[in-house]
Amino acid sequence: MVQDISGPEALSPASVQARRQLEDAKRFLLTGDLKQAQDVCRQLLEEYAEYLGALETLGRTYIAMGKFEAALPCFVRASMLCPDEPSILARLGEVYFHMGGTETALQNLEQAVELGLDDSEAAEAYFTLGRVLESQREYERAIEYFDKSLAIDPGNGLAAYFLGICHEETGEQEKAIKAFRQALKGGLSITDQALVQYCISRGSASKAVKKIFADLDQLKSDLAEVANDKSDSVFFTAHIAAARAHALEGSGKHEDAWNSLVEANEPLNQLYADKHRMRDDMDEANFRRASEWNYAGPPQTASGKTELPVSLFIIGPSRAGKSTLERLVSSMKGVKPGYESEIVQAAANVTSNSSGLMALEYPGQLPFTLHRSFTRNYEEEVLKRAEGSKLFTITHPGLILDVGRIAETVPNAKFIFIERDTDDTALRIFGKIYLKGTNFYAYDVENIYEFLSGYSRLINSWSSVLSGVSMRVTLSVLSGQSMRVTYEEMIADPEKTRAQIAEFCGMPKPKGALPNLGDDTGCAKPYLDMLKKVRAGSSPEQLGGRWVSPSS
Repeated sequence: MVQDISGPEALSPASVQARRQLEDAKRFLLTGDLKQAQDVCRQLLEEYAEYLGALETLGRTYIAMGKFEAALPCFVRASMLCPDEPSILARLGEVYFHMGGTETALQNLEQAVELGLDDSEAAEAYFTLGRVLESQREYERAIEYFDKSLAIDPGNGLAAYFLGICHEETGEQEKAIKAFRQALKGGLSITDQALVQYCISRGSASKAVKKIFADLDQLKSDLAEVANDKSDSVFFTAHIAAARAHALEGSGKHEDAWNSLVEANEPLNQLYADKHRMRDDMDEANFRRASEWNYAGPPQTASGKTELPVSLFIIGPSRAGKSTLERLVSSMKGVKPGYESEIVQAAANVTSNSSGLMALEYPGQLPFTLHRSFTRNYEEEVLKRAEGSKLFTITHPGLILDVGRIAETVPNAKFIFIERDTDDTALRIFGKIYLKGTNFYAYDVENIYEFLSGYSRLINSWSSVLSGVSMRVTLSVLSGQSMRVTYEEMIADPEKTRAQIAEFCGMPKPKGALPNLGDDTGCAKPYLDMLKKVRAGSSPEQLGGRWVSPSS
């Protein structure tokens, strides 16, 4: 552990006084008196600029305050004074993670673990490592670290919650429910408890409904404990109402379930009311950009490396079946699932930053002169993330806007556009509470159908751009670079779908057992009357079945 003051100086009266002040600061930190802890540490550092213990305690205080930019120089300075101290490296990694520097965070945390930490610090470091890897969609590795953290500290409710999220993403629903139930025993805030109950309700069997209702009633009675923040209280009540809707649907009470969904969504729609105003113009601009794209064809490698994996972009709207299709593809040998990987955004960000531009997210935002640089950076990213696999999947839904540029700048890129019955997709979107600040359209049925219509137009346009074919063809290869799959056909014949995708991607004919994909086809049937009431004012081509663009 870090020594505060060492050598002959440790025996001086000044040293004794400084140590006492530091102990006071640590006590203030433990009791939550963060302002007092901060003031004592600052006073110490004014007199002893390289007092390691004061630097570390001040950094921890800033972390507790959520002031990560203020904490960073404390731990950077501390690591300069004591470069191999694992506790400092672990905290430095935590700060980098919260500031968005996931790669640097990973390096510091892994080094800290390798050097050795005591149990309490190891539990925190494992937890943060799990958070870093979960944010990078490295779910299997994240699960390993969350398990290690919980083995030391089983009362860490957040570690159990994120463990459940990772199990959900990898299709292990029973393990996810078990982790979520463990999370509820871990001292979570009341708003986090509502979120976890919502997660439990999504995958619980009907026999668990009574317990879910009882737990939700108890939570609702604690509404007064929610922080005095409008969005917190709106999401709190939305998670409870949506959880009740899922439980009611599991009991076959569809009318009651629909009423609970409406109760969950109305406040969220009001919260995001101002976000809808510019969408129509943006949708039209995105469609026009796609339909007018002059496709230049796939690129050559920029690094000269010939063993690049296929980058398979599975493109479709939320709840259309991207994750299910990825699970099917991942059952083939030589496939590494990337989930909603931000690999494209990472390569674009590196390219823009290294070229003196503002940080950019997508290759379509880069000037033409940087396209080869983006290609090179993407190649480095995919080789690192694919870990020797022959095919790497990406399911990030936002990439629909940049398909043309991705196809022109990512070597070995393939695209599968996945579609699903519109009513089924709309219902499942309406039944999901998304992360704060995302999917603004998702809380109003009319907005959902309009979004799906726009997404369908984009799929039609990009399919045409990549293939030179304007007619709609399902489940067949349109060119060397794109194909279209429907959720319904995949569920009806997963073996045929997998074989066609393998051929499309140049993979060997798949063998072995198929994964359990579930079957959510026709989920909207009990709700069609409710959906149609809301859609009564929609235009004729929007009524029933799959959205069909007027241009298709």
